[in-house]
Amino acid sequence: MKHFDTLTTTKILFDHVQLMDRIITLMDSRGHNNILIHRYELMLADYIRRYVNQDESEKRRVNIAFSVKNLQQANLLADLHLGEGVMVFQPSLITLLRLCNSELVKELSDIEFKAMLSRLKELRNALDNLSFSDQNDDFRETRQFIFDHIVEIRSKLRSNELKMKQLSQRLSQIAKETTQSEQNFIENKLTMFREASQLSLRSITPALQFLDPHYTVDKGNLHQVIDSIREKFESHQRYEDANDLLLLGLNLLQSYQPIEQCNREVQAFLRKNHRTVREYNAMEAAYRALKEEYSQTLTKRLNRFYIQDSSSWVKNNDFVLGLKNNSKNQPKRLNIFSTESYLDGFWRQLQLRIDDAKLMSFTIGQADSTTINRTQTNRLRRDSLILEIADKMRLVDTPDLHAHIHPRLSIMLSSHHLTYQLTDLLLVINRFKTTRNNIVTTLKRRKIADGQQAYRYQVVRFGSQGENNNDK
Repeated sequence: MKHFDTLTTTKILFDHVQLMDRIITLMDSRGHNNILIHRYELMLADYIRRYVNQDESEKRRVNIAFSVKNLQQANLLADLHLGEGVMVFQPSLITLLRLCNSELVKELSDIEFKAMLSRLKELRNALDNLSFSDQNDDFRETRQFIFDHIVEIRSKLRSNELKMKQLSQRLSQIAKETTQSEQNFIENKLTMFREASQLSLRSITPALQFLDPHYTVDKGNLHQVIDSIREKFESHQRYEDANDLLLLGLNLLQSYQPIEQCNREVQAFLRKNHRTVREYNAMEAAYRALKEEYSQTLTKRLNRFYIQDSSSWVKNNDFVLGLKNNSKNQPKRLNIFSTESYLDGFWRQLQLRIDDAKLMSFTIGQADSTTINRTQTNRLRRDSLILEIADKMRLVDTPDLHAHIHPRLSIMLSSHHLTYQLTDLLLVINRFKTTRNNIVTTLKRRKIADGQQAYRYQVVRFGSQGENNNDK
């Protein structure tokens, strides 16, 4: 039977990578790195029948390339037990196939992180019995093993990062399957929590602990072990190796941030759905209690037509009190727009605004139009104009003269800055105190605010209300 060399066989395997993806998925689901030969041959026959059966020449190529004997001669099998009917692919081939499909990348578990760290510690301890010389074969091999192992760690972490980039899509898919499934809502939520929690506990948290330079581990964490090896190189004046280790340590540290971001997404997902389940449970419990109380009103007892105020459900839910369907507990609507006092106050304020407009038209018509502007040369003329306006302004009884005059002056004088408004307001108020009767300054204090600026003032009353000085 014809056979292919390693390169040709590898090319054919990658031309039909769908079959290899299925094989890797099967091995991962079983938790083993081997596959039964008869199971492999059944999968190969099924793949050829579905996808290659139309082309006879390609069918022969695939049969030859994927045959167990050809894989063994091409050195693509790490182990073959014909007696037990088991075959094992080369780990390097499986790793390369996983890199071509991010869905096949295995998430590193806590056991794998511990094994990688333990191996690095063993290599560090092996340096203690060696002379740091290039002529020493054991040192050269140990040194090469150290760098190869750290690069392997970085490679696995990088593959893990690519896997975690699909995390948001996976979480969205879990939530979507939960809402669309026909199973019980609570069962769906429990399944979702189990998958998300397992993802966090088995993959993300161990990765963060493995990469955290401050995490406490017996005999040193990852970065402490690398630093100790680097110090050994520096103490023996191997500065180039020490610098290479420093760069590798920094590269490992860069993996921490993207994994931490994934961890935040998972925790936020768990918190959000945990709150949803709690709300659902609360509503379900309240509904069952309400349904039980309501069922008691469906009997023939004449005094149980509605839920009693003394029932446990009403006592446990304070908002229920006062919500029974009777007229005395219904809120009353206040028709203030049709009351005489509201209309009287509205027309009074409207008449004051009309009087202010006439007053400004007459006063500024007599004065220079630039007088209303605030400049150094016409400040006295402007203040004289404001005093003239104050003498002619019509007032009504008010408990707060500042609050009554301030909006009127703001419209009349168009002062946009609070400082200018207050200057005009105080000038007018002081004028009223000297020219008008029935003005009383009380001990109450209020404020006029504009954004972050505010002015506190003593309340001044005007009118017949000023005759009563009880709150001075």
